[in-house]
Amino acid sequence: MRKFIKRLIILLFLGAVTPVFLVLAQPPSTSSLEVSYPTLVPGVAPPRSVQTYLPNYIRYLYTGAIALGGLIAFSSLLLGGGKYLTSAGNPAQMKDARDQILSAFLGLILILGSYLLVNLVNPEITELRLPSISPHKEGIIIYNVSCNDLRNAAIGVSDDMLGLPELLNLPDNIVWLNIKNTTNNITLPDDRREAFPVASFVTFHTSEELTIDFCSLNDFGDCHSTNEMNRSFGETECIDINELKSVSNPSLDVRSIKFKWYRPGVWLFAYGSTNPTDSSFPDPRKPNDNCGQDNCYIYTRSSIVSLPNGLFDNVHALALVNTPNEKFGAILHNIPGANPKEKGWAQIFLPDENNDITLYVFNNPRDASSLTVFRIEERGGGSHGVTICRDPRCEEREYEENGQREYRQPGIRITLGQAQDISSNICQHSDVTTFAFGKKTTQNDIHPTSLTCPQGIVYRYPQNNILRNVQGGWKDLRTYQNLNETIERRDPSGVSAVYIDDGSGFLVMLYDTSGASLQDIQNQLPDQVHWDVALLRYDIPDLSTIHMNERTTMVIIIRSKIMAQ
Repeated sequence: MRKFIKRLIILLFLGAVTPVFLVLAQPPSTSSLEVSYPTLVPGVAPPRSVQTYLPNYIRYLYTGAIALGGLIAFSSLLLGGGKYLTSAGNPAQMKDARDQILSAFLGLILILGSYLLVNLVNPEITELRLPSISPHKEGIIIYNVSCNDLRNAAIGVSDDMLGLPELLNLPDNIVWLNIKNTTNNITLPDDRREAFPVASFVTFHTSEELTIDFCSLNDFGDCHSTNEMNRSFGETECIDINELKSVSNPSLDVRSIKFKWYRPGVWLFAYGSTNPTDSSFPDPRKPNDNCGQDNCYIYTRSSIVSLPNGLFDNVHALALVNTPNEKFGAILHNIPGANPKEKGWAQIFLPDENNDITLYVFNNPRDASSLTVFRIEERGGGSHGVTICRDPRCEEREYEENGQREYRQPGIRITLGQAQDISSNICQHSDVTTFAFGKKTTQNDIHPTSLTCPQGIVYRYPQNNILRNVQGGWKDLRTYQNLNETIERRDPSGVSAVYIDDGSGFLVMLYDTSGASLQDIQNQLPDQVHWDVALLRYDIPDLSTIHMNERTTMVIIIRSKIMAQ
């Protein structure tokens, strides 16, 4: 009996382990499997392609081993029973038959008992299903079969997993392609000489934030849009291509795809009609691809160090798309490059407080070449501040006060309470036509309007604008008392270092407004193109590294979270 149990255990172990090593020993290949695996247990699909991953093999081998063990034990029980019936009058053979029957019963109890015990501890362990994973991806997955055929092929997985075809045990006749949205328009890879026959697709976004156009031509012509559907769709939902009204066949030969986003972020347009019913009206819900430029528009949630062709020095409109939980602002610059650096002129754009979409259409196109995007933080930052110093690295100088000489830092600490909130002034653009409307507003209901910008976003210091000519303006950072220098200052007065409090979320803009009056500042700040500006999001101990040493006459602080470049 013991020998039989040992043989049974060794046989099950070898049967389970050997195929695994054979599979793992195979080199990567795109061909079909050389071995056709049988269906051992109904409901458990065998490996059907070289893209089958190890978890699927384990599930197949586990259920197969359970079934095989039960079959062997049952066969042994039948053989022992037959041997017992034919051994009448032979006590030795009858004893062997009884031992075989007992061993078979023990084997069945061992197999079924282990399964029941594991099932009692955690039923999900016995199911051995791939976990439901919510893929965090951009773009879509396109398939050459319908959603029903895809579900039938991907046995035992939820619909959420259809967006992860690399983890599914799909047969070789099902072809898929992952379209990662890195730009707004996608042409299928050059290695596909023929159009891809799209029968279904899985998107990682909802119909509220994305419209997809499937085009039969390489130049994005003859397109069929998800706007034609009679319903909305959600994340990781499988959609048959013939749900698009203009598609009558089960599949559509696709050569290019257009993604049209409606998500919180910033849009730039190379066209800009002020007539909402015109095709050149820069509506982020219906962007126009036929403007005669390489890039008619761009959508982004992060800063861009150099605008693409078509938009470089040719920005006709800017749109801010927001939700109650995410609000974005933007800054246009006329010099490319990453922050921090001197970026030429800078123009700040804030969203309307009461609408989803804020649109700025420029009466004269902006020759902007880079973009800074920031997310507005409406809370916090009150106790945080910015320290500006006369000397690089905020080096100490010798001072005398009440007959006592000591070393202190000549600098000023600026908090939001000391600065002037100019958020409303920033929205008073003079060379711009502004629109504010909801995401479901019809074109006929869109009209030019003044904006109601959120407060507590943009601050200016000092209010008189002339920082380097303030006499006695340097203060002790510990006591906030004015100090009088006892040493001679041979170098010009000015700012040479800036330190931003950790965790403040501040975006600091240093302006060189030399020669401008306070009245000029107030009137020209929203649309200014004459003053050099540098943007900082972390400490700059020496402003000479960004060519702004002793040039700062005004500091603008934006309470925000800057989006990475």
